[in-house]
Amino acid sequence: MVSKKQEQLTCKQIIPIRAPDAITRRHATGVLNVFRISKQDVVYDLDGVAAQVWLRIDGRTTAEEIVSMLLKKYYVSRSRLSKDITRLLLELKVSRLITLKIT
Repeated sequence: MVSKKQEQLTCKQIIPIRAPDAITRRHATGVLNVFRISKQDVVYDLDGVAAQVWLRIDGRTTAEEIVSMLLKKYYVSRSRLSKDITRLLLELKVSRLITLKIT
């Protein structure tokens, strides 16, 4: 569960880093299956914007930079996309698929 304090983080403050044991499998449909080697029985399906965010997590790119990249692809306001991506990243963190470096 994501706390109110966590929700107040902004994309400018966040650098997402994948868990070292995170594995990604891409289906022909474009859906990504993401799981950790240590927890293979728990698989997360990511598609659409969530999949695009996952593919851009490299441990160096800030969430704000990811927002800027995706704004070129999707017709949505920066504010809305930033909030949605922040929430996704916090959910991925709770699932232990990523860690977040707060700058």
